[in-house]
This record gives sequence, structure tokens and C-alpha cells, in this order.
Amino acid sequence: MVFDVSDPSAPTLVQWANNRDYTQTPPGPDSGPEVLSFVEAHDSPTRRPLVVVSNEVSGTVTLYGVGGR
Repeated sequence: MVFDVSDPSAPTLVQWANNRDYTQTPPGPDSGPEVLSFVEAHDSPTRRPLVVVSNEVSGTVTLYGVGGR
């Protein structure tokens, strides 16, 4: 889930990303998110900010692009 907390007293939901298929055992393709890392745009190969998620159960890594610009 991505929240805009520009006003901490009134956070708003911006986006909810869920790529899990609950018909699989364990649910996948990603399962058990354990570590989240933020990559700033100037450090990103796409020049867009990224969120990197490592998943303990499935042993996968997922990259999410941040922002629509």
C-alpha cells in the first residue's frame, strides 16, 4: 500500500499493489515479503524511484516503479 502522508493527520491511500495469486500454495508469485528498500531516482537504472521487495518464502525479488511521470 502506498499512502500520501503530506498531511500526517489525514493520510490518503494512493495505490494498492498486490500480485499474489491465492490459488497457489504458497500464494505467489511472491510470498513472505521480508525486506523493503527504496531506490531514489538518481540511483535507479530507469531514472524513476523504485521500491525493491525481497520475499522470504518464495525466494523472489520484486521491483515496483514509483510515480507515473
